[in-house]
Amino acid sequence: LYGGNLKAKSVSNHLLESEPSEAVFTNRAHAYNQIKLYKLALADTEEAIKLNPDFAKASKRQSKSLLGLGQIDVTILDILFLQQAKVAIEKAIHQDPTD
Repeated sequence: LYGGNLKAKSVSNHLLESEPSEAVFTNRAHAYNQIKLYKLALADTEEAIKLNPDFAKASKRQSKSLLGLGQIDVTILDILFLQQAKVAIEKAIHQDPTD
């Protein structure tokens, strides 16, 4: 699991140096989510959404990052993360109900 995601992250890093895109940020966010680097994944989804606010996969992966942060950071901010995750999930469903 880790090896494949680290390779995907490495490929994404190379692609972002030459041609940043919402798809590449979103793919790297997926790799980060898989290895529980939720803060890095969240940063990448935010960049993807800046590039294309209507990119449903970015919203979907953002929700996973926010949920992951809520699971490992047991603080009063958990409620805020869950609220943000709910908004991101609703946006992703609205943008692409078939995904």
